Amino acid sequence: MNSEEKSSSFGGRVDVSTFGSAQYQWHPAQTRFMAHAESGAEHTIVATSKGWADPDGPIVRSTVNAAAETMYELPAASVVVIRGKTAGK
Repeated sequence: MNSEEKSSSFGGRVDVSTFGSAQYQWHPAQTRFMAHAESGAEHTIVATSKGWADPDGPIVRSTVNAAAETMYELPAASVVVIRGKTAGK
């Protein structure tokens, strides 16, 4: 980092909200393939269920007492919102 760049960190109470694959997974519709449709107007691939989410939340919330050296875990394929005040230098 050069002298012109600024760095910041959180200080004090920080609220962390995480919504990732542990809180939400989409399962696509299940289908059945028929080599020959039962009648000429039918499709050969038929949906046997609609898609669904399992699990479907809730968002995980936590509170951290932050300092400049505090590390935050950002799980893959997730949305993480970190809210707090920045610490002064």
